[in-house]
Amino acid sequence: MLLFYPIVALLGCHPEDLPDWVESVPMEADFVACAESREVRVNCVIDGDTFDVGACGEGASERVRMLGIDASEIAHNGKEAECWSDVATTELARMIEGEMVTLTFDAECTDLYDRTLAYVWLPGEVTSITTTEGEIEESDDLMVNEALLKDGTVYRYENDDLRYEARLDAAQASAIAMGLGVWGACE
Repeated sequence: MLLFYPIVALLGCHPEDLPDWVESVPMEADFVACAESREVRVNCVIDGDTFDVGACGEGASERVRMLGIDASEIAHNGKEAECWSDVATTELARMIEGEMVTLTFDAECTDLYDRTLAYVWLPGEVTSITTTEGEIEESDDLMVNEALLKDGTVYRYENDDLRYEARLDAAQASAIAMGLGVWGACE
């Protein structure tokens, strides 16, 4: 969808010529990212919303906390694991452990614990769209944060003014409506 308006502009269309459904598609708000996107290899998953880059554990060169989501807490510091924490950790590991991912950023790059805050993207298929102006490439990359919300593996962490807030909210609403994951198994 991000390429939709530039394609429309290339085709010479005007906003009033756009179909009605376009208004219902959440668009990115104007924002300034705290850093440029970059590719990293995920070394190990810590829990359902956190992973390490560079090494695992305390020696990690970077710990990444995924933006806009929260996973049930794993057992630590003498506390028992919360419902669905093992599933969330396992699912995130299945998706990204050992993989090259792209990190993109919002307004804040780190949290109070000095973890990098990021959206995590797995590469998808690149498709080409031919317009009157030439060929435009469009990628179907998967936003891992959103995918985990859609299947109920995690739930929304209520941040203010996130770049993809509407997408994340819609993904969670869908999981709640269908009683998926934490929304069907946990009280």
